[in-house]
Amino acid sequence: SPGDATTDAAEAEAIFKQRLRELGTMRVVADRGLKQGDQVMMDLEAVNNATGEAIEGIKQKRFSLDTGAARINLPGLIDGIVGMKVGEVRTFPLTMPADWPQEFI
Repeated sequence: SPGDATTDAAEAEAIFKQRLRELGTMRVVADRGLKQGDQVMMDLEAVNNATGEAIEGIKQKRFSLDTGAARINLPGLIDGIVGMKVGEVRTFPLTMPADWPQEFI
């Protein structure tokens, strides 16, 4: 369905940026921390803070994430990893969205 001028412009900008990224060349950058807009490959694991148990379906090795993507399904994830350097391990809290598909979270 059509949106208003603001939402149409935002969607057009997101599509333009995505196409531009697709035309770009990737290179490994190890001499600085992660910046918004970088593509990152990382190991990811989430733990339920109340129980200490790993959250099923979130643990992944070599998880690829485009930090410049228009929509990230897990709010706070990008903020938590920005600045990380190769080999760094970081723990930070996330609040799972109400519409997260797993009921026990």
